[in-house]
Amino acid sequence: MKRRAIKAYISKLPALLTKDYGPSCVRSSSQVVKTVRRYKLNSKYVAYACVLFSSKESYNDCFSDQSRLDYDRARQEMFDKYSLDSENLKSFVGSRDGFEINDGSHDSY
Repeated sequence: MKRRAIKAYISKLPALLTKDYGPSCVRSSSQVVKTVRRYKLNSKYVAYACVLFSSKESYNDCFSDQSRLDYDRARQEMFDKYSLDSENLKSFVGSRDGFEINDGSHDSY
């Protein structure tokens, strides 16, 4: 179920986020959460969607300490388990509809 939810985030969220909020390289976690709920995607694993599409700062602001995954660890899990890296993920979602995946280069620390 988790794998299916994450694959849906990867395949569907780029276009849905662009539709709702216009083109952008990085989304706020609240935008990601709202879009997942609006389009009735599986929200059980929404933190993983936020890890993919949001900055670390936005992610940490959105999730409480109790429910928050470790951003860096979850991101590494996403890229390892789903054979993703910023280049092949970009080629998968590309700049479809002006969307680009958050590869961490736009994060502010």
